[in-house]
Amino acid sequence: MRNGTREYLLASELFAADKEQPAGDKIPAGDKIPAGDEIPAGQDPPAGKDPAQEPDPAVEEQPPAEEPPAVPRRRAVPRRPAAQTDEAEDQAEIPSELPILPLRGVVFYPMTALPLTVGQPRSVRLVEDAVLMDPRIIGLVASKDADVEEPKPDQIYRVGTAVTLHRLHKTNEGIILFVHGLERIRIDEYTTTSPYLKAQVTPIPEAVEKSVEVEALMRNMVDLFRQLVNLVPYLSDEVTLLVSSIEDPRHLAYLVATSVRMDIQDAQELLEIDDVKEKLQR
Repeated sequence: MRNGTREYLLASELFAADKEQPAGDKIPAGDKIPAGDEIPAGQDPPAGKDPAQEPDPAVEEQPPAEEPPAVPRRRAVPRRPAAQTDEAEDQAEIPSELPILPLRGVVFYPMTALPLTVGQPRSVRLVEDAVLMDPRIIGLVASKDADVEEPKPDQIYRVGTAVTLHRLHKTNEGIILFVHGLERIRIDEYTTTSPYLKAQVTPIPEAVEKSVEVEALMRNMVDLFRQLVNLVPYLSDEVTLLVSSIEDPRHLAYLVATSVRMDIQDAQELLEIDDVKEKLQR
């Protein structure tokens, strides 16, 4: 927040007290109040200074008030709106080396957005460093065993998702991280394990081909999902409306997989499938 100089001018209000007229001779009705020499009608006032414009000798002339010195204004630094910043980061090229954040008991998919709770010290350190990067992209990869608090490279799957960090919120239990999935990545080689995992990665996007068969599979998946919403209590009608409005087959497969409860191995297998049509058939 910029600091500025504020000046406050205190103005005193002058109140004229009503004074009673002193007792004395009354003015007869019909007579005028004597107010000085009157000017006969048709004549101009005598030349000279206007008494109203002459200074009152009883009032001391005040010097003009000095203007306060001008406060230099700080030049505004243009900033991109948050929406434009997020869009630019979502379209950024994925770096060849990424910090790797292991996930316990969940598989994160591209084209989805979820909040994540980060509590392990090395994971908190990763997030704190990642928010200072440009672009703010990290890799999310599922751990093979959800009971291992700090999995090693051989305890983590090789295929994950590159995500961009949008927002974070610090709590007493750690950090709540809001991320958006960009693309699938394959871990080629780990470059460091301290203070957190880093690895060389390769993006592995799926080939999306829109066909009559794919459109039929999409309609079938939406219908099955609607039936599922009526059977389970944890799915809302809003999710059904969202699923019904999706036109991208890959996005549809990932959103449905994120919404339903799946075993970690089945969820990972869906992520590793290259053919989008096969994803819809799962």
